[in-house]
Amino acid sequence: VITAKLANKNGETEAVSVVEFVEESSPLVESLRIYKIESEVTIAWTVEGADEMTLFAVPAADPLEIGVKVNLGEIDPDTGFYKTNVLADYEGYLRVVFTNQYGSTELYTLIVDNSFCIPNSDIPCGPF
Repeated sequence: VITAKLANKNGETEAVSVVEFVEESSPLVESLRIYKIESEVTIAWTVEGADEMTLFAVPAADPLEIGVKVNLGEIDPDTGFYKTNVLADYEGYLRVVFTNQYGSTELYTLIVDNSFCIPNSDIPCGPF
């Protein structure tokens, strides 16, 4: 509870507000890994608190572009693993967005023969 009292020569007033502490946050992504082997792309991740996962194909020539949503159907973010051949011939970035009711966390990584991304680290996303 926060109480504010204001007073001057004309009188005083008081305002009371209740502030609730929310222990939740937007999804916390520990890792994202993209494997491209011949005609199959495997996406593997470790994330905490995601309700939804959405993928966007972003052109290599313009990585700041929002990208085009990759229609892979509904992906359960709790599985941590998804295989597809839809992205096998694609060359560019993949923008992965994890979302929950508190916000979203997004990562960009190149789709190459093997990519790895560690959020909030000095290690750049891309080939390793």
